[in-house]
Amino acid sequence: MIGGNFGAVTLRKIQAVDNGLAGIEYEKVIGVDEGTTMVEDSMVVGRSMTNWNGGSSSPHGIISPRTDKSVFSNIRFYNFDFNSAAAIGTCSHCYSKPSTDSDARTVKTE
Repeated sequence: MIGGNFGAVTLRKIQAVDNGLAGIEYEKVIGVDEGTTMVEDSMVVGRSMTNWNGGSSSPHGIISPRTDKSVFSNIRFYNFDFNSAAAIGTCSHCYSKPSTDSDARTVKTE
């Protein structure tokens, strides 16, 4: 699941498995109050035994936006124990030009 500019959106019951880059990622939260953009009650699997081919990818479960105001609640992460995989990554699309600032971002988790 990937998105660009999000407002007051709740992503619920997302199930993402065996993704190359990220299971859930969105770039920015714009024009809303803190806590109105959420991902909740979801599951992200880094690699499943069914589809694992020993590849060199290093996915993230969630790549957080390059803005503040997101909340991640009741997310279950499984099997991110390989290569440089990680349950949570930061700053969606900050590797692309034109790059955004290098300021810190706050993402709340529950």
